[in-house]
Amino acid sequence: MRNASLSFLFLSLLLPLAPAVGGVPPPRSDAGPTLSPADLAFFENKIRPVLVDHCYKCHSHDAERVKGGLFLDSSAALLMGGDTGPALIPGQPNESLLITAISYKDEELQMPPKGKKLTDAQIADLTEWVRRGAPDPRVPASTKPGALTTYGGVGKNHWAFQPVKKPALPATASPADSTWIQTPVDHFILASLQDHGLTPNPAADRRALIRRVSIDLTGLPPTTAEITAFVADPAPDAYAQLVDRLLASPAYGERWGRYWLDVARYSDTKGDAKGREDLRYPNAWTYRDYVIDAFNRDLPYNQFIVEQLAADRLLAAAIKKSKTKKPDAEPPLDQRSLAALGFLSLGNKFNGVTHDIINDRIDVTSKAFLGLTVSCARCHDHKFDPIPTKDYYSLYGVFANLNEPKYARDQPTLFAKIPKTPELLDYLAKSDALKLQADDLETRYAAFRKSREKDAEKRKELVREETRIQREIGDLDSNHPGSPARAAVVTDVPRARDYPVLIRGEAQNKGPVVPRRFLEILSPDPKKRPEWHEGSGRLPHPFLVEPAPPVPDEVPIEHRPPGCVVDPEAIPLANRGRHGIEVEPHLPPLANGDVAGQRGVERPHPNAGGVAALRGEGHHLVEGMHAGVSPARPLQHEVLARHLADRRGESPLHRRLVRLQLPARVPRAVVGESDRDPSAGDRGRLIGHRR
Repeated sequence: MRNASLSFLFLSLLLPLAPAVGGVPPPRSDAGPTLSPADLAFFENKIRPVLVDHCYKCHSHDAERVKGGLFLDSSAALLMGGDTGPALIPGQPNESLLITAISYKDEELQMPPKGKKLTDAQIADLTEWVRRGAPDPRVPASTKPGALTTYGGVGKNHWAFQPVKKPALPATASPADSTWIQTPVDHFILASLQDHGLTPNPAADRRALIRRVSIDLTGLPPTTAEITAFVADPAPDAYAQLVDRLLASPAYGERWGRYWLDVARYSDTKGDAKGREDLRYPNAWTYRDYVIDAFNRDLPYNQFIVEQLAADRLLAAAIKKSKTKKPDAEPPLDQRSLAALGFLSLGNKFNGVTHDIINDRIDVTSKAFLGLTVSCARCHDHKFDPIPTKDYYSLYGVFANLNEPKYARDQPTLFAKIPKTPELLDYLAKSDALKLQADDLETRYAAFRKSREKDAEKRKELVREETRIQREIGDLDSNHPGSPARAAVVTDVPRARDYPVLIRGEAQNKGPVVPRRFLEILSPDPKKRPEWHEGSGRLPHPFLVEPAPPVPDEVPIEHRPPGCVVDPEAIPLANRGRHGIEVEPHLPPLANGDVAGQRGVERPHPNAGGVAALRGEGHHLVEGMHAGVSPARPLQHEVLARHLADRRGESPLHRRLVRLQLPARVPRAVVGESDRDPSAGDRGRLIGHRR
């Protein structure tokens, strides 16, 4: 059994986090219409920023002079319209004046005016929004809460913001109940059954059980030989051995890693790439492989978090420490942990719009680790959670102080030294030639712009050449056999600084500068939140609040606890594999000290642990567990979350919880057709029962 631990937050996606962590607010008299999560995300990410940036100056209650009697800052105002009638007709973009105006189809009705036409992508988004029925969460200004600190729902008192506790187990009703219960989870399952007047189903037979657990853990059905062996195995711990064997399978990481990749919005293309940039991320696969390997190694959860946010800082700390001991020390050969930074770098490029790229990084980070939609506070205080706009821009400052390489060739390789094979030398020569072409083209572009020539043909020629060069660079980095494996990294800018609040999300409307620091609602002492002045602020990071104790250097690596500081020079390496290098598959944690001192990677913030627990229970026990998670009822998930809290995020996290959940009665009960059809979604519903 391995003493490292990770995986588990992975199980992510399977639980809808907004209701689980943020809570569903009670109806309010000023609440807007109920929107689907997809429509709400589309409005907040695509529609509201356009309205705020291009329309509110003349068509909102904050405008000095409203033009045409038209307000665009609420759903009701849009439908009421202005001097010329309703601005839109839901579901009918071709009949809506708003779409006519922004498309410049009518010479007498063009908005925004004075040659400030929206981009084609923005027009397409607004058209799609109207086609969807113009779903809009905004409420009329006159009914909005008067104070910026007024939030919907129950705000700071929501159960998700309370400390994780170890709940008392429900009492059993009879000796038979005690016999049925095998894990702490079973206490809650049985109590839920009894609340509904139900009794447990009988246990599934071994043939159904091996099929169920195999598909659950690896996504693959068992072979005929495996079924036969398990059915005939007389050992009392045959089921536990089966679970351990499946957890040790490479297919386990491939199966469960994909759920985390969904949380991390993983893609090997850039979405809306800037200009003529090639759409591909040539080295996206290294982040994918990092995640799969993290699950298969059972990487500690705390290390999994910090590497995805600041692996470059961890590596820099390791190098600094080794040079302190030995000034002429070589940098660590193994740099594979840098691939973890794909979590931040592999997002949509939003046509190069920096504010949107930063917003995406805030969004993915806060959702993945905290289960909170912090990006909703970009233009206004969060409507449901106690997250003010100032907190959004505190995190904005962290991600605004990052750089990333322009070309893949500038990204670091996964190993500091790679053999100069003929394939590598050929790749480098071709890459250098394309780099010279790109630099020459950039010089000619600059000269053309400076000359202010209006030669359309010359401009088209430059555009065609840029497109060709970018495509050839992408082809070379993606397909050449000598292209080394690289990490899609981000790094801190040389001089980090704090950033101002952008009022209503408008780049030109700057408010007060706010320090980089953690969310008020999740800070131990909101009045004494520490400010982050070390680099961008990614490390030490607030998602990790308590340091693991340092371990003396004389303690052998194999005897050190997960998450401890490890000298990278002590990591054994084998000399084979791609470009002649391969590292042993189960390395100890790599140099988890921070720049400031001799401490190890810290444990996760309690909310990060709670989110991980919710996600983990969401698959193995599906709806039965999730249905019991509500503000009014003690939470089965706290049994799981408490395991994370007790183990400081360093335990065999997913595997520990798998071993807690899979022996429970629910996954082992007869549930019917789903055992014959792995696509059925009812295997874990409330709750394997009979009347």
